[in-house]
Amino acid sequence: QRYIDQYRGAYHIGYDSLRSRRFQGLKEKGIIGVKAALPQLPDLKGALYGITEKPLLPWSSLTDEEKLIEAHKMEIYAGMVSNLDYNVGRLVKHLKQTGEFDNTLFVFFSDNGAAVLDENMTPQGVDVYQAMGTANSFVGYGPPWAHASSAAFSFYKGYAAEGGIRTPLIVKMPGQQQDKGVSSTFTTVMDLAPTFLELADGRFPETREGRSLSPIKGESMLPFLNGEQQQVHGPDYAVGWELFGRCALRKGHWKLTKIEPPFGKGQ
Repeated sequence: QRYIDQYRGAYHIGYDSLRSRRFQGLKEKGIIGVKAALPQLPDLKGALYGITEKPLLPWSSLTDEEKLIEAHKMEIYAGMVSNLDYNVGRLVKHLKQTGEFDNTLFVFFSDNGAAVLDENMTPQGVDVYQAMGTANSFVGYGPPWAHASSAAFSFYKGYAAEGGIRTPLIVKMPGQQQDKGVSSTFTTVMDLAPTFLELADGRFPETREGRSLSPIKGESMLPFLNGEQQQVHGPDYAVGWELFGRCALRKGHWKLTKIEPPFGKGQ
């Protein structure tokens, strides 16, 4: 509860303003380009996981009670992130105390995009606002906050647009002392296993218990992380995704997407 309490009132600015602030903040930190434009929000109802999404209402159109509940969703989410941050700190402190900090590769990244489900389930007879964030509730922060969390990108989890498949990744090499800045080189989750194997001087087996194994599709990131290469993958490397019929194919600087109506043309 103390993690939630520290964010009381922090999100009463609303999801519209938060989205704009985060977008500008990313530019100021050099995480996205200064010429990047804030993606246009969809203004139609659509379907996700078989659930009809609510229209994206402007924050100013909500009642005071609706604003209070909506802001509390984000307060709870921020509290969860702070709790995670605190426990990452406990792990780092432990590794330093045991002398293993400089012998550890840190890889920190998020799930695929901001979760969009808008749920707020509480038992009957229980005050919704008071129950939120407790064991008596199940809360999802919904599409408006998901757009704010994606900020620089289009859409969110469940879509093959950048907001659904592009995630932040932080890597700290063993013994690394200096920050190496932000890189936009393309890499995928498939590249982690070969990176770990190379760093540990391991080898992926061709067979197991007499059965042939499919080779790893990813590439080791170590040559890039060590500064020996400028990219993880060559210009001809292609990777594709599909979920719920929403598809994407990426190669070099090009990307094709297929999103169903009303958000796309289904082609």
